[in-house]
Amino acid sequence: MRESELKVCTVINLKGGVGKTTLVANLAAYFAKKHGKKVLVIDFDYQGSLTRMMVLGAQIPLGSSILADTLLGGEVDGKRTAQLGRELGAILPGMRLITCGQTFDGFENRTLLRWLLGDTKDDVRFRLAGLLLSPEMEREFDLVLIDAPPRLSTGAMNALCASHAILVPTILDALSVDAVGRFLQRVNRFRQLNPALEFAGVVGTLTEQTGLLPREREALDSAKTALAYWHGRAHVFNRNIRHFSALAKAAGKAIGYLEGGREGREVQAVFNELGSEIVEKLAL
Repeated sequence: MRESELKVCTVINLKGGVGKTTLVANLAAYFAKKHGKKVLVIDFDYQGSLTRMMVLGAQIPLGSSILADTLLGGEVDGKRTAQLGRELGAILPGMRLITCGQTFDGFENRTLLRWLLGDTKDDVRFRLAGLLLSPEMEREFDLVLIDAPPRLSTGAMNALCASHAILVPTILDALSVDAVGRFLQRVNRFRQLNPALEFAGVVGTLTEQTGLLPREREALDSAKTALAYWHGRAHVFNRNIRHFSALAKAAGKAIGYLEGGREGREVQAVFNELGSEIVEKLAL
């Protein structure tokens, strides 16, 4: 993938239940509200959790259209893609969402099968990269955030082949962190397809408190060791995301970063710190 002013970051982990969707939604809100960035948010998980969280958080109708299959269907160009997403209104100005839902799973399987059988002329793994590298997309957006599913689906492969960076959220326990190392070793193969995928960052999530417990600190140290499996720039972020009740209550129906009250302000403070680290590491 050639050099691009548009930065693309995928949040991914093959282990489910680690807070990927919550991380994407709240980081998107951080970049839009704190920095005024024009953000494209892509939901590639057929469960559609991010789609629901973003549209309800922006207080717009959910609707029924699924745009993820249109994005990867091979029939749109960069100009149309720049206008494809759902606008998220006054609450999240300058932000668009590529929605996803249950039928995307079958679409991914059919698309991959047609490619494997030689029924498509292009390599379906690079469809997203081709769109995001268009001049229209670079003019329209500053940042793309992708919520990838916990499996190497067609959408996930497209995300990895289009990204400059991945963020890997993980619960800070021995088993979860061990899985991060194996995952990074596996994803390294995609760097042969996409040399621009240069950065991997690990984010501790769902910790019991803002300050880490001794066992969580030990797991975090193990995560730093696991980064040896990544053959590019890597970083374990200092700011972890604890299990806020505000985030738990908001999950699936709102965005914690946009909530009010004392705990809402605490969520903002934590994501402001994490976002600042990301801005520094990714030179945003």
